[in-house]
Amino acid sequence: MIYHVGVAAIELVALPLRADTESDDAEGETFSSRARDFGIAADELRLADGTKVEPTVGHTIDCEGESYIVATGGSPRCFETQDNLGILYRVHTIYQGKATE
Repeated sequence: MIYHVGVAAIELVALPLRADTESDDAEGETFSSRARDFGIAADELRLADGTKVEPTVGHTIDCEGESYIVATGGSPRCFETQDNLGILYRVHTIYQGKATE
């Protein structure tokens, strides 16, 4: 998996936590959302110079030939810590399209 911060790219391993969901809108119509959450170790989000990066709206993730953009996903933030120590981030994304090489 590749995590993109502007022109910088970070190669890392992530856990897929959630994919496509179905919801009802205000009129009761069902729709699908191409969203996906990823579990990413906080220590892996470092640029080549060692600078630590927090997930930010607009960053992108390429995984399995598809590209996802980091987004709030219905919560106030685009990521949440999954533990009390801040070791694992749950990053919210929305499908953007096929990944480009």
